[in-house]
Amino acid sequence: MTFDLVMPQLGMTMTEGTVVRWLKRVGEVVAKNEPVLEIQTDKVDMELESPQDGFLLEVTAAEGTTLPVGHLVGRIGQSMDEQPVKVAEETPVAGKGGRKVAVSPRARRIASENTVDLTVIQGTGAHGRICEADVRRFLQQQPAVPATPPPPKPDLDPARRAVAERLTTSVATIPQFWLAREVDAAALTHLRERLVPVIEARVQVRLSFTDMLLKALACCLERMPEMKQSWVNDRIETVPGCAIGFAAQAPNRLLVPALTDAAARSLSDIAVERARLTAKTMGGKLTLSDMEGACATLSNLGAFGVDEFQAIINPPQSTILAVGRIAPRAFVRDGALAVSPTLRLVLTVDHRVADGVAGARFLSLLAETLENPLSLLI
Repeated sequence: MTFDLVMPQLGMTMTEGTVVRWLKRVGEVVAKNEPVLEIQTDKVDMELESPQDGFLLEVTAAEGTTLPVGHLVGRIGQSMDEQPVKVAEETPVAGKGGRKVAVSPRARRIASENTVDLTVIQGTGAHGRICEADVRRFLQQQPAVPATPPPPKPDLDPARRAVAERLTTSVATIPQFWLAREVDAAALTHLRERLVPVIEARVQVRLSFTDMLLKALACCLERMPEMKQSWVNDRIETVPGCAIGFAAQAPNRLLVPALTDAAARSLSDIAVERARLTAKTMGGKLTLSDMEGACATLSNLGAFGVDEFQAIINPPQSTILAVGRIAPRAFVRDGALAVSPTLRLVLTVDHRVADGVAGARFLSLLAETLENPLSLLI
């Protein structure tokens, strides 16, 4: 019995995927639930597992090929002698010695498009079946016909293409506005300096400003749940829970893992979970479930020396907070000019969900929380 491997739908919004790498070669033994190939979607890389014990009979999608959900990528069989599933649909041709040989539909189509006589091709599939690879190999062996080459097209990484499409959709469909504020970070810096050795000794993870910002953002969203709403199918819906996404760099793109129950966690718990998700992201092991359910996103570029920037909303969320570096700057405190460590925040809001006043109230609440950070310990 053979089984078709098809491009899976790994999320509600997934429409296509890219074959990144085959982990098995045709003819190799595969075990049930053993990874057979790697697939890249617009959000994450996943491994497609074999549904049964057997052999990889056929590969119909080469590495780097982007295909729609449900499209055939290969076949698994319990024996290498098995015929492909769709033999009945294949019209045989006369092989060498007059023997009838099956031809795959794709091989027949490619042969027709290139005016190839199938009777002169030696099939390498089961029972001499002529596969797509046989026809392509035959074409490559033919003398080249001089022609004017088309202009070269620059290669576009599938991950970069997915990011481009997602962000273009965000900018084109979401009316976004930005609110900025500079925060006195003296108390925040002092509190972190005191907590770093305590938390590091307890959980072996160094507390970061990102951890404190995640906690502050989640607490403020809990106090203003209207900022957790999303615009979905022409209506406003409230996102349950308080998971916060945070931008993290994967090997070939930016991903947004979600830290669940951020408001209820302690700073040490947040530090441990943030470190775990970051390690999975950097190692290319982040799963789709690691990125689902966030009601807002934090993007912190302070570690790269950025003072201030604007971030693009990650749909279907309605808010994203962009944070720059903490640096000594001129700041007015109690009516007097002083030099103090400050932090610049830029909040991006979906205008369909909240107006400027609501956004300003939320940003003020966030600034107050960061300037009086002891509330993060409660």
